[in-house]
Amino acid sequence: MSALSRFLMAIAIGCVVTGSTVSILAIWGVIDDSTVVWRSLSTMGVVLLGAMACGVILGIFGRAGE
Repeated sequence: MSALSRFLMAIAIGCVVTGSTVSILAIWGVIDDSTVVWRSLSTMGVVLLGAMACGVILGIFGRAGE
């Protein structure tokens, strides 16, 4: 696994963990402002999708270069 793949995987895992944490805090009422929750989850979703897209592109061009 290349360094870029590991970096993208770390970003994806970080997004999932952060998104899950924000969701759990919102469920338990620790975060009362729904705007903050939705903006946080939306941001993590966009970053996650970006990391996944980069991973797919890396996979396609990584195989073609071999």
